Amino acid sequence: MSEQSDKLGRQCFTGPLMLVVFVAFSAVNTFAAENTAKTTTAPRAVSALMREATPAAHRGERWPRANAEYARIKRLRMSSDDVIRLLSKPLNRHAALAAYVKWQLMSFEPDLSQADVETFGRIIATMPRVHRQPEPQLQPRTARSNMNLSIIAGRQIAFISDVEPIKNTRGFKQKLSVVNTGSALSFDQDEPGPFQRDREVSQANERLESMRERTTHSNEPVLAYRDALMPRLPTKGGVRLAAMATDVYDRVAAGDPSARPAMKRLINECRKLMRDPHLTVEHRRNLSNEIIKLRGLRTKVVQGIELNDRDKIAFRGVRVSIPQRDVTAALAYLSGIEPTVARGD
Repeated sequence: MSEQSDKLGRQCFTGPLMLVVFVAFSAVNTFAAENTAKTTTAPRAVSALMREATPAAHRGERWPRANAEYARIKRLRMSSDDVIRLLSKPLNRHAALAAYVKWQLMSFEPDLSQADVETFGRIIATMPRVHRQPEPQLQPRTARSNMNLSIIAGRQIAFISDVEPIKNTRGFKQKLSVVNTGSALSFDQDEPGPFQRDREVSQANERLESMRERTTHSNEPVLAYRDALMPRLPTKGGVRLAAMATDVYDRVAAGDPSARPAMKRLINECRKLMRDPHLTVEHRRNLSNEIIKLRGLRTKVVQGIELNDRDKIAFRGVRVSIPQRDVTAALAYLSGIEPTVARGD
């Protein structure tokens, strides 16, 4: 009986002891991993990230990372000041490439509260642009031209080449440059048969869909960076809300379907700031003016090309916009008023 009691006692003691040893071992490993992280420089990190993302940016290959994990996987560290300096620069004329680099820089977990007001303005102003959805246009044959009817499916890609401060304000004006890409598909108007016309429309839709896929691919790191940046921006002075307003505007203007979820995020931020004593009347007025810009903003997105009842080329599409009630709700919260119908849940 005594031996059984001793054995049972040893088992009861060994169980908790092994658990303590395991926890201690895990803590030591975590501490060791953190201390084995190597310090990297800003140029070295940017160069490495540019190099790994180039095939995806220029050849349409899959983006090498699905999450902001570069620093953790490579066991690297970089000072918040260095990361902040990089986030406040355009970095590259290719929006998707610049966005990928900035997105992965967020894995260094920078303390953005260290930035000053001017730097926040630059971080917001240099967010890589959201690529606009392709815009097909008809070019009919005229009396003075022998050209057949053609559909131009193009993408206008704007990139931020620089930013300059706006006089007597804390804002920045973006200097944009534009690159146009696209393709044309001609239609033979000289008595085309039904089969030929259907085939031409099918070809046009295939090209349009291909361009839409490329646009979606290019926007993946752009939107991922913006999604990673927003929660890290400080709420003080409405910095985060100002960035969110710019973000929603850009998404709507580009015809991106992520505009609605981004607007819900903005409304929730307005709700949090509803009774924030640190947000001055001037701040609230300026932020309200930015949100008001969303009223009436609409972008038509062509989803397909088809023949109408009169056998004419027609575009089928949707309009991307922010519902009026959502804008009203955001403005109400920002004014310190509970809206009748709360949005953004």
